[in-house]
Amino acid sequence: NVEYNVLGLDGDGNFSAQRKRRAETSGHYAHRSQAVLEDPPYSEKRCPDRTEKSSISMNKVKSWEDLKGILENLPPHSEFVLPSFQVTKTKRDNPIVLRSALQLSCISRGACIIMGDQDEGGGGFVIIQGARAKVRVQGITFLNASDTAVVVSKKAGLSKDGNPALEQVFCECHFFSNNGGEGGAIRADSRTRVHIESSVFSHNYSTLGTGNTDNSGVGGGAIHNNAESMNVWFSTFDNNSAQIGVIYTHPESTLFISQNTFLLGDDEREYESAAVYVYAEDISSYVDYGGNRGYDSNGGEDRDFIYCNGVYVNNEDECIPFGDIPSTSGNGNDSSGRECIDAQGVFRSHRGTLKRCD
Repeated sequence: NVEYNVLGLDGDGNFSAQRKRRAETSGHYAHRSQAVLEDPPYSEKRCPDRTEKSSISMNKVKSWEDLKGILENLPPHSEFVLPSFQVTKTKRDNPIVLRSALQLSCISRGACIIMGDQDEGGGGFVIIQGARAKVRVQGITFLNASDTAVVVSKKAGLSKDGNPALEQVFCECHFFSNNGGEGGAIRADSRTRVHIESSVFSHNYSTLGTGNTDNSGVGGGAIHNNAESMNVWFSTFDNNSAQIGVIYTHPESTLFISQNTFLLGDDEREYESAAVYVYAEDISSYVDYGGNRGYDSNGGEDRDFIYCNGVYVNNEDECIPFGDIPSTSGNGNDSSGRECIDAQGVFRSHRGTLKRCD
């Protein structure tokens, strides 16, 4: 399948041994998170095992209009398994709009491919909207969107009864070579809840942000997060580009990340940025539950704009490594300590304060 060859993934969607060795020997290995907290919210896996039987025959999905007609006309609360397919969307085609409770999965991971037209791009692919929306998408590949592949619209899943918004879930999906003004692969608008798990984001980029002085409201090479809460678990980000963050999160949003891998530095685009960019007054809108890793294989220290294979919080103007690195020197300023090597010049002490290596 197409993205395995490009990304260097094996059949299960994991990086090959050769790809891992290249990153680990690059000389820019960032700290692996050690801060694993007790019972993080929403930490249980959402991705069920896939069924081996599709809901319709393979020849039913031959075009974008076929796929759009099938998905938009499913009755609420459907559990629908798609057969293998590859369809192309042009900018002139309308996106798929999902408004109800649906569970959509591909019969085999990576075998269901939605791709934008190679010449003009495909615009956006999927919009999730409406108070009744509660969508789970599993095992689908989104390729070459030219206006953000998937948008979770404002108040999607939010009823008027005062309960939290229903959660939109993305399991085992691949987002490859998509771009958008705010988020190449996924944009989650305000007053929504989103869970992303066991997915791969590669070569996605944000087209906004260049020349913006305050960095507000733009960015997110892979994900632009304005949701009330977003979880990103067990996922891989490779060569996603933006001036302001591979994952960008707003001050009104909370981002929970755990067990993710970020590989930066190989893309030839003109700008790259932090693995996670938090636009906030403090780090209250960002929670690292551990196991996150960052690799930089192309001399990140030479970059001149917020190049941080960790978390960058805008008002602190510092690169915070994944997880909590305890101080071994007592004052947190021992430049010979291991924490200074891993933190690339700055780290957060066990007391939660930022410390700079002398």
